[in-house]
Amino acid sequence: MAEPTKVHLFPEPSVKGPGLDKLALVLDRRWWSRTWNFIWTFRKQSFKPALFCLIGECCIWLSLYLGFAGIVERSASGEPITGIYDLLGILGQGLLMMLVFGGSALIFVCLGVGLWIVVLTGFCRAYLQEAVQDESLPENPAKKLEDRQREAVEFVKGRKLFLLLVWIFYSLIMFIPATVFFTAFVLIYFSIPGALPVPPPFSQEVTNTAWVVGVITAIILLNHFLIAMPLSSLSYRSSRKVAFDSFFMTFKTLPAVSIFSIFFVLLCLLYLTGEFTLSAFNSMNHGAANYYGQLFFLLLNAVFHASISIIIWPLVLTLPCELLRGEKSQ
Repeated sequence: MAEPTKVHLFPEPSVKGPGLDKLALVLDRRWWSRTWNFIWTFRKQSFKPALFCLIGECCIWLSLYLGFAGIVERSASGEPITGIYDLLGILGQGLLMMLVFGGSALIFVCLGVGLWIVVLTGFCRAYLQEAVQDESLPENPAKKLEDRQREAVEFVKGRKLFLLLVWIFYSLIMFIPATVFFTAFVLIYFSIPGALPVPPPFSQEVTNTAWVVGVITAIILLNHFLIAMPLSSLSYRSSRKVAFDSFFMTFKTLPAVSIFSIFFVLLCLLYLTGEFTLSAFNSMNHGAANYYGQLFFLLLNAVFHASISIIIWPLVLTLPCELLRGEKSQ
């Protein structure tokens, strides 16, 4: 797809140094005002992927909890399962719930994540196309800003194949760090009190090591991600070159982008507040009423996730975008 001529008014995104000067922006009230206005206006573009992810997350919990509901209710009542037909009925009902809601979850999560990648890339494109000295931004009519953001997202939608290839190359580069991260994440999750019906079989040393390894590998993955997404939004490079160039750019901006990644991790801890709070539910009685109470809580938590994602995901990309921002051509 040919780039429109007007796109070339904006230079190829690049990093010109370690980027530590960009850290000063977090103390700039005018930058925060412009950024918040930009993100809040962009919420209309973020609503659809957030909604898909919300539906997908709700279906995940409905699949798991309703799938085992028959067994939990029978266990809470103290009535044993004695007949083969009784057992098959309970298992069949559970399997049906898992198939219906689990299949729906897979569809909506894939749609939501895929659309988030497109929408956030469009956010980066629109954000980078705003001149850094554009003092008129807060006074711009909201409609004009919405139009520019919508045009950026629509342009990115026309480059889905390009983005797919970028993230395939990213995945190949980051395969080993990603494997280590998810292993550490599983150990951490299972170490949360109440996450398992029995005490976790891990020592404190194993849990602490998993935390350290998980944070380090998360920063490696995020450093590359936080450069690759804004670079892919406005770059004229090939998809392979975007993935590899962004990888090397992370080393050039290592101190600054690592701080941005730590900021992202801290926001994710806020995002996971509900998961940590769930342990309080699991410490109560283990009857069927508490079981459905946990399900209700997790559904509310899914709404919380969708709501804050509209703000958090664009916010964490603003400072990496500033690392790659160039001056508008005259």
